[in-house]
Amino acid sequence: MFMGIEKTEHDWQFYTEKHDKYCRSFKNGCYWPRGRMVGGSHAINALIYFRGNREDFDNWARLGNPTWDYDSVLEYFKKTERNLNQTLVNKGNKKWHGDEGAMPVGHYGGSDNIRHVFIEAAKEFGYDLVDDLNDDVTLGFTYLQGTVKDGQRFTTAKSLLVPAKDRKNLHIIKHAHVTKVIVDAYNTVTGVEFTYKNEHKLDVRAKKEVILSAGAVSTPQLLMLSGIGPKEHLKQSGIPVIKDLPVGKNLQDHVIAPILFQFHKSTAVAESIIDQLDDLYQYAIHRSGPLAGIGTINLAGLINSENHTGFPDIEMQCFDFRKGSLVLEKGLRTLGYSENVIEAFVGANAEGEVNNVYVELLRPESTGEILLKSANPFDAPRIIPNYFEKEEDIKTLVRGIQYITSFLDSKSFKEHEGELVRIVFDDCDKFEYRSYDYWKCYLSHMGTTVYHPVGTCKMSDTDEDAVVDSELRVKGIKGLRVIDASVMPKIVSANTNAATIMIGEKGSDFIKSTWQKKTDKTEL
Repeated sequence: MFMGIEKTEHDWQFYTEKHDKYCRSFKNGCYWPRGRMVGGSHAINALIYFRGNREDFDNWARLGNPTWDYDSVLEYFKKTERNLNQTLVNKGNKKWHGDEGAMPVGHYGGSDNIRHVFIEAAKEFGYDLVDDLNDDVTLGFTYLQGTVKDGQRFTTAKSLLVPAKDRKNLHIIKHAHVTKVIVDAYNTVTGVEFTYKNEHKLDVRAKKEVILSAGAVSTPQLLMLSGIGPKEHLKQSGIPVIKDLPVGKNLQDHVIAPILFQFHKSTAVAESIIDQLDDLYQYAIHRSGPLAGIGTINLAGLINSENHTGFPDIEMQCFDFRKGSLVLEKGLRTLGYSENVIEAFVGANAEGEVNNVYVELLRPESTGEILLKSANPFDAPRIIPNYFEKEEDIKTLVRGIQYITSFLDSKSFKEHEGELVRIVFDDCDKFEYRSYDYWKCYLSHMGTTVYHPVGTCKMSDTDEDAVVDSELRVKGIKGLRVIDASVMPKIVSANTNAATIMIGEKGSDFIKSTWQKKTDKTEL
């Protein structure tokens, strides 16, 4: 089954303005890497365990999903979690956190570097450092929690699949590429077809039902390849229509804009090979030091850019690089930035420490879609995000940029020689520097994805544009559920990792409840 995020060489080349319907206004393009692995994107992401706001899930309930309100889903967040910070667990008397689940959740290790500069500046500008943004606190800066323990990664695969490897009712087939869901004449799914090691075409039959958990890009692709999707698009692709559903619509993602600050120009000491060897030693022997964390991304802030109260619309994530970092340039090239951007970042880093703040749009109004490139299951789908289709998204993101750049006036930034690194874009420099029009132009060069696609098979019992019902069953098709990030009707105002794990937990209960009722058994 597809795991991770897919791209096509045609659809994810770096688009110019002529192709802005694909990566709207992004002159540097928006590249999603391709990959398949056990555990999906959790195997390669930053492991951030950030649930989202109460309002996110209460809104899901209002949209026709009666058991998905915050108080209902909280128990599923807690069920998986084994929070290692007993202070947080005891503080809430286990109201907000679990400490008996399979997945360890803790704070990242690593050095402090300059995150305290941002903490003090945030206090000056109205946001405190809070213990925990996974309880009912909605705004503030915090040390992020992640699925980590003793400086090591704990993914869903490592936490949940490895301990279950000896179960007789679990078998994982590697090197298998699912090509089609098998649907009989009665619109009942009876199994799936797959290709093994790109050679052997096989199928497997289901006794009860089939579960798709291929993600917000590959799940809709697989449904459409199977004849479940928008009628006209399927006909254009030469695929017989089994069920006309708005599969692939409602694509939502978090857009980010990197803002670069330089610090300690007069005092910073350049990183050396010896420093890297020291870091390796600390990690190998003590599971501590910079390699035990993920930089100052473990510091993040949630703000409301409009009135600074209530529901957040912007997240700040900070990435710190020591002077003369040996990895900064490679990371920028991986993201596909142009030479003038790379030169500006690397040049500033040659003179001092830098902190790259990702200003993230949490609640986008713009939506895109997933379409088939062809009826060939080995052709990756077309991904059309339509970022900034709605002007309001630009306004919100610019407000977020203006907030973080206001830190330049803080006492904290001045004490640490904090400066904004200006990147030269000829078409932007015709506008007043740091004006709304300047930042709008800046977004067209620097805006990109943070890899949080959701919503392409959204759930609802009442919405005519939904693909699955509130128990994640595909509408009009028997024996088929979708359990992954694609079912979110609206993207959460946080990193999507924790919410996706929660969907898996809650979806498993739906399955057990259904078949316990039918078979009157206590276990499947």
